[in-house]
Amino acid sequence: MQEHKMHWPDVRKSIFDMSGDNRDSSTKAFIEHVTYPYEYSAEQHYANMFEDAADLIVYARQCEIDEGHADRYFVPVMFMYRHSIELWLKITVRELIKGGLIDDKPAIQKQLGSHYIIKLWDICRPGIENKWPDGDKNILDNVKSILSEIHSFDPNGQGLRYSTQKNGNRTCQNYPKVVRLELLKDAAKDVISFIGAVSNCNNF
Repeated sequence: MQEHKMHWPDVRKSIFDMSGDNRDSSTKAFIEHVTYPYEYSAEQHYANMFEDAADLIVYARQCEIDEGHADRYFVPVMFMYRHSIELWLKITVRELIKGGLIDDKPAIQKQLGSHYIIKLWDICRPGIENKWPDGDKNILDNVKSILSEIHSFDPNGQGLRYSTQKNGNRTCQNYPKVVRLELLKDAAKDVISFIGAVSNCNNF
């Protein structure tokens, strides 16, 4: 077991200072690659990055390559999957508007500035049904079911970001009792894959 070491800022450092680092490193992040104008939108790129980071944590637990318990990872993993889903829903709303599949209304623009994934899905679904009227409704129902479970303990994007609500209630009171991270990952990725595919509706 690695010995725990206390870290104090006894030496002045900058988190952006790479001077003296002449070695190649698997932890070196080239920020220009983060912000590079990919063939898809920046928002899609950000959604993918949050999903990838959550995947990596779950993979680390499955392989037991870290010493932490799975308990401590639920909140950050769920937050990253939830945020990726939220970004994909907003991308899809904009694409459905662009394709003329839903009307652009002030109420929809208001939701695009919110974090309510159920409301965003309720905007998306009619547009999806307009685009594919003969599509499998079970898939849409299953997406709604997964989003409803997330909504039940984090309706507005705050339940995973803070330990307490503004009224003083602890956010964890609404968390599920037990979660298997690999099953959470599978469910989240099903939703992300579907919504991500729908976001390309104007290409179909």
